[in-house]
Amino acid sequence: MNEKAIYKIVLGVQGEERIIALETEKSASAIGPKNQAFGKWRSFFIEVPKGVNRYKFSLWQAASDTVAIRFSLEKPKEWKSLKPGQAAALSSLIAEESGKVTDYYELGNEPIKLEFEGPLRLKVAVRLNYDVTMEGAQKFTVVISENNKEIQQATFRVNKSETTVYRNKTEVVPSIERAFYLQIPTGKHQLEFRLT
Repeated sequence: MNEKAIYKIVLGVQGEERIIALETEKSASAIGPKNQAFGKWRSFFIEVPKGVNRYKFSLWQAASDTVAIRFSLEKPKEWKSLKPGQAAALSSLIAEESGKVTDYYELGNEPIKLEFEGPLRLKVAVRLNYDVTMEGAQKFTVVISENNKEIQQATFRVNKSETTVYRNKTEVVPSIERAFYLQIPTGKHQLEFRLT
């Protein structure tokens, strides 16, 4: 294997699965104890809440039979909000939960585009919007692409929030919030977010 390769890891947490797609190429410096070659390291982040948490990692799809994996801890940092390039044209939703107000952008048929310069870690918080006909648990997927190439997707199964309301769209009920993370490499990037 000398070309670039994509591998996918399934992260299981609390009965939900998230697929993490990573692309790598052969490393010129990383060599294993049996002289085996490795790909260049890639990483992703998980926000671990307080208490006992269990995670399951599975290799789903790869050009080889195994992937080397390691874990490290990082202290939380303060997050800074980003606005999409077309923010003025997007519907804004104002969510209120226990007195805390959070702004969201409504993702529909058209993608949301974000431009930024890495390296950085991007946290994406999502809620499914329930209309009056929807009941029970619902599943949805957000697909992230760059230059028409999918780089990651996140699938969630959610229920209606019992504590959150939209101030400016009361006919819609938000689900509980979920989040996923993207590790953005050095350089300028334009990402597209689509709902499936």
